[in-house]
Amino acid sequence: MNLDQLSKQELIQRIRQLETENQELRKDSEQMDQLQFSWTGNLGRWYWDIQTNSVTFNPLKVTTLGYDVTSMTEPITYQFFTEKLHPDDYEQSMQAMRDHLSGKHPVYECEYRIRTIAGEYKWYYDRGRITRYDAEGKPLFVAGIVFDITEQKRIESELKESNLRLEKLTLTDPLTQLHNVRSLYLALEKLKQKKTPFSLAMLDLDNFKQVNDQLGHLEGDQTLVEVANVMRQFSNEMDICGRYGGEEFLIIMPERPLKEAIIQAESIRKHIEKHFTNRRVRVTTSIGVVEFKRESIAAILQQVDEQLYQAKALGKNRVVGR
Repeated sequence: MNLDQLSKQELIQRIRQLETENQELRKDSEQMDQLQFSWTGNLGRWYWDIQTNSVTFNPLKVTTLGYDVTSMTEPITYQFFTEKLHPDDYEQSMQAMRDHLSGKHPVYECEYRIRTIAGEYKWYYDRGRITRYDAEGKPLFVAGIVFDITEQKRIESELKESNLRLEKLTLTDPLTQLHNVRSLYLALEKLKQKKTPFSLAMLDLDNFKQVNDQLGHLEGDQTLVEVANVMRQFSNEMDICGRYGGEEFLIIMPERPLKEAIIQAESIRKHIEKHFTNRRVRVTTSIGVVEFKRESIAAILQQVDEQLYQAKALGKNRVVGR
């Protein structure tokens, strides 16, 4: 701001404003030191005169956003910053300040994204408190400190994504990319705890040993992958498909009564049979299906295994359910 361009009255007003701000800076210094911040990314303190709606701040607060503080027109208002808040962060940020000004919270504290001059967003962590009240107890002056936490948020995001990938690996069968045994048990237990009705299908490949013996284990692995792909393609989007072990698979069908589950299992059986037509070894599947009736997980797995055994005993390549 060029002081030479101000009128005498404007200059006097500006001097008075600076004197007031200097007084407030001295008053709030001890209070602000109690916030005890030593983080990296410190962009300095800011001061909001509520009566004039002007904000004084360390130039870093705006130069980090790409602005040249020497070319900015004063007074710089509170809205200069709030209008640049990310739409998803605007309301919670404004509410945090309202809660502090109303006395609901002793400190204003908020994380938000703020738009740079280039249109990108940076993450700021903001914290402050009222340092002066009028005779009626209304807030007059707020002082705070702001940090650029963009890099911290980037690291947190990468760590979260890494943890999600790691969690997925612990719940995924590495060969077929279906749910693994641990994931299947967790899903069954969750449905049981929530008392969600479901049906369960257990699939076992017929003649799979012949594939390994005649064509080799690589071909056997490829067969398992192809079966998994067929299951994934022709299952309901709510179904949970997993590899139970070896050439056995499970399909958990939430909100599916036995009759519908048997129809779904029969459809998958037919698609698997069709998929392996004209192969050197004819691969089909036998399927057992049961409906959950509040028994234990061990009990329903035993029941579905019995139905699968029955399908094998009746000649394989069929669905048996009860």
